[in-house]
Amino acid sequence: MFDSEGNGEIDITEFLLGMGLKPEQVLRKVSTSQLEAYKKVQLIAGDASEEMQKEIINILIRVMRLYASSSQQLVEQLKIRLDKRFGPIWQCTMIRGAYTTCNAHVPGTNMCFRFGDLAFILFKSANGEHGASE
Repeated sequence: MFDSEGNGEIDITEFLLGMGLKPEQVLRKVSTSQLEAYKKVQLIAGDASEEMQKEIINILIRVMRLYASSSQQLVEQLKIRLDKRFGPIWQCTMIRGAYTTCNAHVPGTNMCFRFGDLAFILFKSANGEHGASE
């Protein structure tokens, strides 16, 4: 049904067609919503690579869709997913309004940015002694 080439693999187009969806409409919708979300991002400071920044923003977008109604759950899930993707121990702070901070981080993992009316400070700690318990 999904594996039209019979090679044991399916790609996104085969999957969408198998579900009765039009790939060009679904993929355009995803791309448009991703672009709109990226427009909300304003990098303030950081030393994370561009690739890591993009992955972090993608993770944040997915988490915000699921936990937008609870700030606590949002940052907890963001931390869990960053720990899983990039290894522990990530610190996640979400801010509404003004905030000043000083922290030590693993080089190449610090990112401070605005996302709409929120600000985020994300960084990986040098060791496990200062991580939040899960």
